Amino acid sequence: MSEHDVHTGTNGWLFLVGGSNKVLVHSRRSVEIDIQLQAWQKIFTQRYLAAKQANCRYFTMIAPEKIYIYDDQLGELAIDPKFSLSQRLHRNLLFHPLLRRSYIRLYSHFRANRTKSDLYQRTDTHWTLAGCTIAYREICRSCRAKPVNDFHRRAFREEVSAGDLGSKLNPERSERRTFYDLQSDSTRTHANSLALLFESQQTSSHRGIHHVYRNQSTDADPRTLMLVGDSYAHFSAASLIIMLAETFREVHFIWSPAVDWEYFKKVKPNILICEMAERFLCQVTADCFTVEP
Repeated sequence: MSEHDVHTGTNGWLFLVGGSNKVLVHSRRSVEIDIQLQAWQKIFTQRYLAAKQANCRYFTMIAPEKIYIYDDQLGELAIDPKFSLSQRLHRNLLFHPLLRRSYIRLYSHFRANRTKSDLYQRTDTHWTLAGCTIAYREICRSCRAKPVNDFHRRAFREEVSAGDLGSKLNPERSERRTFYDLQSDSTRTHANSLALLFESQQTSSHRGIHHVYRNQSTDADPRTLMLVGDSYAHFSAASLIIMLAETFREVHFIWSPAVDWEYFKKVKPNILICEMAERFLCQVTADCFTVEP
């Protein structure tokens, strides 16, 4: 990502419009994207069937692109949100016999709540606690799990800093950002070597990060959840992983666009959720992945 990939909107809002996934390019009709979405639909179907065979509930969740939620803050840049990849995928799945109930749709909930509080950090592509909470609650609703309601009252720290978009500008664009410490009842019982290197800032590589959490609280949902996702699940300001770890007895997280089915067979989760940033829908990834210990 470079400075040219960042659009400056109104009221301090910054947006990713370029990068390797060409966010703005895919905001209009494209036969190529339609083919990619059809390929993803085939992968989602295979995942659904594999999970069902193992008596596991499967869900797909797409993290909406910020540019389609806060299009009212784009200034002179005009886009049509109906062409967002997540919206096109949703329309494709509306009448799918298997996938229509396994798609956790965030787009409409984000659009409905965008004026109540900032759902994304203004200088970053990622969610605030408010945005992450919407995703968390939709997961709980879909899984019929009782959500934890006090995350917004947990310990936090504030700092003035630039997010992943603001840091690309010259001079940098900063904002007051809030980082929450959400962990209370859950304990991380495993982090692989890549996760530890990433946390110690000895590497910027993230694909293959692997965490396991246990929650012995009597209030924890007794099921085991496996989350395959990316930075929207693993963002330090408001961690979806920790929210889920505070909710379920056991949570396994793997940072990857692909499912490690051998690991799935070993864990035998009750729930499998595949989360992915909307912009990654333009790159189809087959489920050929092995997590490192």
